[in-house]
Amino acid sequence: MKICIINFLDLKYLGGNTVACKILAESLKKRGHDVFVITTGPKTSMPFSEEIQYGIKVYRFYPFGTWIPNY
Repeated sequence: MKICIINFLDLKYLGGNTVACKILAESLKKRGHDVFVITTGPKTSMPFSEEIQYGIKVYRFYPFGTWIPNY
């Protein structure tokens, strides 16, 4: 089964949410599922990137215009 996990932060950042996401993705992958994570990243000139982290494919979309200064 193909499973997509959407998480606010990248798997390489430490924190409860990312640790839980990493454990879930690794567990599902061990059971034979095709798992990938969609996440955001720091704002750079690239709007999209993909890489393998801990054996899991991670698609990273860089946010734009997600906050309004002095709001």
